[in-house]
Amino acid sequence: MPGIAFSLDLIETTNQYGVSEVLLSSFMAAFIFSVFGAQPLCIAGVTGPITVLNKTIFDIIERQPNPPDYLQFVGCVYLWGAILHWIAAALNCKYMCLDRLRALI
Repeated sequence: MPGIAFSLDLIETTNQYGVSEVLLSSFMAAFIFSVFGAQPLCIAGVTGPITVLNKTIFDIIERQPNPPDYLQFVGCVYLWGAILHWIAAALNCKYMCLDRLRALI
């Protein structure tokens, strides 16, 4: 239900993507997370802060004199966000493993 509510709000603002795109992306994210995270019963969905971020990005882009394509720009933002999250997770895992090894010694 939150995905439908937030996607209806986004389609009114952006006229770019709506309910089917949000539900499909939620499914893809949950599926990938459950496979790679080994947690098959995880529930993933759309939240309010993501909708606020999308609306803020749209508002900033629309104020530009020569705005880029909204979907391509948001795709780049989320791709870089994912890359930075992977780097942060890899570094955090490294330091957590070192702390556990030190505790064993």
